Amino acid sequence: MIHLLLLLGALQSGPVLEARHAEVVSGHVVEVQGRRLRLWGLDTPQPGAMCADDGGEPYDCDAWAREVLTELIMEGAEGLTFLASQIHVQYATSPSVRCEIMGEDADGTTVGRCAVLKPNCIPQQVECQDNWYDLSAEVISSGGGAQRRDETQGAFDEAEAAACHGSIGVWGV
Repeated sequence: MIHLLLLLGALQSGPVLEARHAEVVSGHVVEVQGRRLRLWGLDTPQPGAMCADDGGEPYDCDAWAREVLTELIMEGAEGLTFLASQIHVQYATSPSVRCEIMGEDADGTTVGRCAVLKPNCIPQQVECQDNWYDLSAEVISSGGGAQRRDETQGAFDEAEAAACHGSIGVWGV
């Protein structure tokens, strides 16, 4: 199992941005509270890069990675809305996205390790920790991108290997 270095405990160790929603800028960049963040540990295809589906039909890899990331963020917001309306009123003002600012990369881009609330996640799942899913791990396991080993030191090896072995997303090229 992948050993996550993130989430609730680690998120409290550095500057943290929390929001009800994040805008997807690209397959590996989100905007939270008006601040653009490159997702820590994630590398996705550049716009216009092509992948192929099982039948060999080409599709835009970056557009697909953006779609995966958008769906993950939307699922977190929907789960939070459900909790607030049906179960726990205290969730009405809770964030559905949390990002720990990790620093800046060589280009001066802010790097953040982000997670999305997923109240029904199973703690034994690779990407889940205390009802928070690591967005980078989720995108990687969904085949939307690869890990940046210079940042992760292999933390997402299992998720990446499963996507690669299954020829999912960018691994189906």
